[in-house]
Amino acid sequence: MWWNGAADTDTGSYVPSSSWSGHQRIHQYAGEVTESYGGYSINIDRDYLDVGNGSTPAPTCTGANLGFTSYTTVQNGSTGDRVKAAQCLLKSAGFDPGTPDGIFGPDTTAAARNFQAGKGLTADGVVGAKTWTALLSRGSTPTVQDGSTGEAVTRLQRALTAALGRTVSIDGVFGSGTAQAARDYQSSRGLGADGIVGPATWSALQAGK
Repeated sequence: MWWNGAADTDTGSYVPSSSWSGHQRIHQYAGEVTESYGGYSINIDRDYLDVGNGSTPAPTCTGANLGFTSYTTVQNGSTGDRVKAAQCLLKSAGFDPGTPDGIFGPDTTAAARNFQAGKGLTADGVVGAKTWTALLSRGSTPTVQDGSTGEAVTRLQRALTAALGRTVSIDGVFGSGTAQAARDYQSSRGLGADGIVGPATWSALQAGK
């Protein structure tokens, strides 16, 4: 088991992606998670299965704006669009805060704590820079660099905005501004500062570093 908090069948460096590749994979991605059903709390482990062509993929985050010029801290009692974004991202990651309504209450706090615990972050239920970074960077990890475009670049730009605490233009186009932000992030995290975002940079982002 690899409790990395990601609801997918990626096994990182532990198992080659070519092994059991024909819809034959299961990933226990979170453990000792407390959930509430009907007013009762139970402690469970979370698994994600890919066992056939009909498997349902991890839910995507829809119905919420995810692109902000800054990702300020949100916590119990907070309200607004950033809370709705955090709720949607938590839900997409497999940590259900209930219906994303823009109100940060106990269910959102519990979901945030469980996500943080799975990432090895301080499990305080407060969505600050590290938790934002981990949430926003979730997904596939293709190598992207100057000239790249698409969804992965958009996720990268959001995550860098959160991680660096400064606005990175979120347009899905990897240009000079994104390259500089990537180099700044890599340099500050002890990574090779070449502005090319590959596995090591994605891994750091998805760990909330």
